[in-house]
Amino acid sequence: MKKIQNLLLILLTVIFVLQFEIVQAQELSIENKIIFKKAEKQTHKKKYLTAIHYYEQILKNTEHIETLMKIADLYFVSLSQKNYYKALEFYKRAENAINIKINKNSKFGRRNKTKGFKQTCSNNIKICLLHIEKFDDAKKRHRDAKNRLDKDNTN
Repeated sequence: MKKIQNLLLILLTVIFVLQFEIVQAQELSIENKIIFKKAEKQTHKKKYLTAIHYYEQILKNTEHIETLMKIADLYFVSLSQKNYYKALEFYKRAENAINIKINKNSKFGRRNKTKGFKQTCSNNIKICLLHIEKFDDAKKRHRDAKNRLDKDNTN
């Protein structure tokens, strides 16, 4: 029984240290934490553009992965006018920030939260590229149709 208690104590200590490392790896300043909470409140109120504005204030000082992901998600999912170009930009920035962190600290790459962010970035980048490709194709078809109409009207 004593061995089990000791093992549990060691396990809890390791978990605490790992959680502390995750927080330390992407810690925001007190000012940025306040701004982040304001942005989250605006998101819950469905005031997405205001939330994006707050998140962008944080990014003036740091490439905070969670903030990059939040903005990308807002452009990708929440806005009534989806902006896949902007979502793609922020997912790529988040992916780059994750890779930089992993290169600086290989333990960072083995964390579940990091793996989840990296997988989400990768998947959503692919989806954004597909939407952008479809949009660009539709624009081209529209432009071609307009040119044919203009040509027919001039003849």
